[in-house]
Amino acid sequence: MEELPELAQTFINLKTGHEYRNYMRSFTQNNFNMVQILGFVCKHKQVHPNEMSEFLSIATSQMAVLLNHLEQQELIERIKDEHDHRKTIIKITSKGRNIYKKVIDRYRLFIEEVFREMGQKDAQKFVQLFSEFMDAGCKVFEERNINGNKTNCTSST
Repeated sequence: MEELPELAQTFINLKTGHEYRNYMRSFTQNNFNMVQILGFVCKHKQVHPNEMSEFLSIATSQMAVLLNHLEQQELIERIKDEHDHRKTIIKITSKGRNIYKKVIDRYRLFIEEVFREMGQKDAQKFVQLFSEFMDAGCKVFEERNINGNKTNCTSST
């Protein structure tokens, strides 16, 4: 049995491996951040760009570039915040919602195929263990968070 430091490094190597990056890119067509942004706006209906930057860990300058690109493609729209006219609110367009849904559907079908390959028992075990991994990660993150900021760590199971 591997020791915890070796297990951690093995996990990191798997997550950062070339194959993992390639199949993740294939679903987002090399636009992973843009898919994250569309998903965030879909979920929250309307958001301020700085909220997305912070939550998605994307620099505000990079966020501005990504939002410009998404707006040019008519996937999002910017509107003035009625409570603070100095701020902008981001909303997703129906075109953006459709694009996001297509990417997520492709990704879900891929995961279903992977789970079929693994077998139902192992797939269920993996999902349970991954859920526990995420819960433990959130707990450790919150304990280490020196800024005292609360995180949005919640299990989706």
